Formats: sequence, structure tokens, C-alpha cells
Amino acid sequence: MLVVTLAPVLAFAATQASKPKPGAVPVPVRTEHQEPVNVTGQETIYDSKTDTFVVKGDAVMIQGGSVLKADQIDIMRRDRKARAIGHVHLVDPEVEMWATEANIDITNETMVLYNAKVLAKHDVYHLEGKEIIKEQGQTYLVKNGFFTTCGCEKGTPSWAINAKQMTVNVGQTGHAQDATFDVAGIPLIPTPYFPFPADSSRHSGFISGREGESGLRGFQWLQPYFLDINKSSDATVALDIETSQRVGGLGEYRLTNGLDDYFWVDGAFYNESLRSETNRVGDVTDTQLADPHIPIDRFGIIGMTRQHLTDNLIAYADAVSVSDSLYLREMDVWTLSRGFGSNFGSLRNAPAEFGLLDEFENGFARLQGQWNQDLIQPGQFALQRLPDGTVSGRQELFNNLMFADYDAEVVDFYRESGVDGLRLDANPRVTLPWRWGDYAWGYGQVGTQANFYDTSGRNLHIIPIGTTPAAGTQPTCAGGGGQELVFNNCVGLSGTSGATTSARVIPYIKTGVATLVDRVYDVQWKSIDKIKNTIQPFASYSYVPRIYQGNQPLFDQTDRLNSRSLLT
Repeated sequence: MLVVTLAPVLAFAATQASKPKPGAVPVPVRTEHQEPVNVTGQETIYDSKTDTFVVKGDAVMIQGGSVLKADQIDIMRRDRKARAIGHVHLVDPEVEMWATEANIDITNETMVLYNAKVLAKHDVYHLEGKEIIKEQGQTYLVKNGFFTTCGCEKGTPSWAINAKQMTVNVGQTGHAQDATFDVAGIPLIPTPYFPFPADSSRHSGFISGREGESGLRGFQWLQPYFLDINKSSDATVALDIETSQRVGGLGEYRLTNGLDDYFWVDGAFYNESLRSETNRVGDVTDTQLADPHIPIDRFGIIGMTRQHLTDNLIAYADAVSVSDSLYLREMDVWTLSRGFGSNFGSLRNAPAEFGLLDEFENGFARLQGQWNQDLIQPGQFALQRLPDGTVSGRQELFNNLMFADYDAEVVDFYRESGVDGLRLDANPRVTLPWRWGDYAWGYGQVGTQANFYDTSGRNLHIIPIGTTPAAGTQPTCAGGGGQELVFNNCVGLSGTSGATTSARVIPYIKTGVATLVDRVYDVQWKSIDKIKNTIQPFASYSYVPRIYQGNQPLFDQTDRLNSRSLLT
């Protein structure tokens, strides 16, 4: 090993690790590059006249955390310069560089790279060029190359700026001459001169819009503008114009402090005055909605939030609210960013859920509410859960010999018209696991599902698809009586009352047994050393007695437990 004292050296391409100002070399990196230089290789030649070391064959030059590798490295100590030739590879704490040749000025901390690629380790930027000249600080002159801040992507970046010549001040701006703006590797916009931001940090400004044309919407133009508020929050606003239907705007605010600490909300408002009556009527394909009317002014709100009040207590809310039943079906843009969910256009109701979740050892407790805006049937029949309390957990018994699981829930079901009320359900069960060495294992379980009700109101009467309600008898049917139901069922109030206080208790048992037979075969073929063959036979049995439940209210799937005697 050869030790050469040269300092400062190799502040090659420090980025924004601890930047006092854009493009400046961070203090920790500068300090590291004031250490001695160690050079190794298969052969070392020293020329005393020029005070030059020539290291050939797997040459490596190390200084601090920077490692320069090449087929040959020449160190001109008197001139404080170095030259690397052949398979040049620099690994720095901040970047990696590849080139066929590199000339380094140690005093000025500059270099010239040929057929080079510069990639920031922290996905800040990506540079390539036939020739890259690194000047003092973080300024690069690139000839016949490209620049992008999509350094995190493998393969072709989402966007890049190709140019015959460009100047890039990392952390600030860049300027390109004879340039093209490429999207996914396809050149789209040629320009003789193109200024661009050379910083991967967020900035306020216009972002890519959306244009299209159809016979229904006319010409559509959606133009968003991004607002950089601070490190943890931002917003986007957008103008949306559809020349045959509507004009409006969207606004979105995002606050993210952690995985379970965020608040996102997206709202939109539209005016439908551009719409002709023919367009308005022709766009309603389902005329049997409870409310097929399209208002002039329309709005939609989609939001979600999570907040840790304590280490174990979480407050949460997810909500969708719209002005009319057809809003989600007609819009093609619901939110300005991903993360809210998808398939809003196929929702049959707009749900809003909010509550508190407390986690404890081997269980949790939850208090929540749910409000549903029905987009098909009349809103007066929509079933709400206000409030809904749940406790669930497991308790070990007899020194882990067996364990007891418990689930209990109390719900206040509410609707404007129809049967509603309180329900308490509990599902306690005891499980005894067993194991016979390595030969077999299994379990036995005994439990019961108990429901208690206190309800009132008239029962609902459902007229199914394919039937024709009598004219005048069901005013709540979409389209009125006398019209065959093609798209949706019809809901109305029956003459019977659902007022009752009742209970039902259904016991059940479950059991199972399993074993495992396996064998490992030594193969030793190419990259395969061994192959394991596994056979796992099992048998399970469940039994639920036949108990009549037809006289009980039916709010959701918890209200019915089907009888069975099933061997699997």
C-alpha cells in the first residue's frame, strides 16, 4: 500500500447532506476529504523527475469514505492532480460515478469525466454525458448528455432533459442548449434553449395537466397547480373545464407527519350551466335511481385522517360526501393525488366512518360511527351505525393450556324510516390446542353467538328486480309504480311492525387435526442444492344446530348464523 499526503482531496460530488446553501459542499464531507490518500495496485511506478506515481492493475485510491477504482491511476503529486484510466468507478458517501477516463484537479476539487454517469445515492439527480466537467462546488458542464431528478428509477427515467450542452447547478437551476424534453425516453419538446430546476426538493408551480375530447364531455382540460407549504404539508388546486358539460375546480390539502399521523382532504365544486338538456337526460343511464336529478351546482368531498392521541389510542376518519346520487358516476377526476382509494365511480353509497381505536395486550377496543349516503335507494331507508362499540381479545387459561377468545359489540342502528334500534352481540369461545410430538396436532373449540335486540319501527318491503310494482302503491319506487324494475330493487314500508325486544343464542363446536410428512432430497444440480417435498393432510369438523332465526331483525351478516354439520 502506498500512502500519499494530499489535502484537501476528492470532494467529488457532495450533494445536500447538510447543506448550508444550495450546491455547497457539506462540512462533514469536506472534513473527510482532508484525510491522507491511500493508493494500492498490482504495480507501482514512481517518476522522480515529475514526482508522479503510476499505479497499474486494479488500482484503488481511498480517502476517508471515498473510493476511486480504475485500471490505472496516475498521481501527479507536484501538480496535485490525478488521472484515472479504464473502468473508472468512484464511490463517494453521496454519489457514484462511472467513466472510461477521469482527470482530477485535487487543489480545486474539480474533474473531467469522459463517457460518464453520475448517480446520487439519495436519489437526488442522475447525470450522463460524453463529457462531464465538474467545476468547484456543485456545478456540472455536460456535453451530449441528459439530466433528471428521477434518480431512484431503474431503466428509463419518467422524464429527462437531453441536450448537446447543458450547465447544471445542483440544488439550484440548469440551462440546456439544443435540448429536448423526454417523457419515458420519448423526445417530445425540442427547444434551442431550456432553463430548468436542478433541485429534487419540492417547489410550488404548475404540474402536468390533462387534456382530452369526447362526444359527451366535449374538450376537457384539467390544469393543476402545486403549492409547497412546508416539509410535512402541501396542497394542489386545479381548474377543470369540460366544454359540453361543466366548469369547476378542485382543491386538495395533504398533511403527513408519519404512518399513522396524517390528514388528507380533497374537495371539488362544479357548475353545470354549459350542459344542454339533451346531454343532461342522455347521460342518466339508470333512470330507476331514487333521485336521478342532476343539479346545476355540484360538489364532492373525499377525506381521511389518522392521529395517535397516545401510544395506543388512535383517532381516525374516512369520509365521502357528494351533492347528488350521480356525482361519482359522472366525474372522471375525483382526487388530485393517489392514496385516497379507487373505484369511486362504482360506489353504491358514499360512506363516512369515524372513531377511536385503543389497542391493549392481546386485544383492542373501538368506538366508531358510520354514516351512509345511499346513492341508489331513498336516503330515508339508509342504515346508519351511531354509535358502534366493539371489544375483542384473547385470554390465556391454565398456564397456556387453553385460551378464551371474546368478541362483543353494541350498535345503535338508525334510519329515518323503517325498523331500527339497539343490538348487542357476543361471541365467546374457548379453544383447547394439542400436539402429539412431531406426529400430529389439532384443536377443539366450543363457543356461542348471542344476539339481543331492542328495535322499533315498521319493517321494510322489498320489491325485487324483474317485477312491476302496482301503480300508486309504492311511491318510493324509482320511476314510480307501474314500471318494471330493471336496474334496482324497490324499497318501501310494509304494514307489519318490527318493534320487539328479543334474543337468540346459538352454540357451536369446531375441531380439527393435521399432520405433516416431508422429505428433503439432495439434488446438487446447477443452482439447486436441495428439494423439499411436503404433504400436509388435515381434517376439520364444525357443527351449528338448526335454530329458527326468521323472527329476528336483519341488519347485517351478524344477525344470521347458518346451521351446518360440515366435515372437511
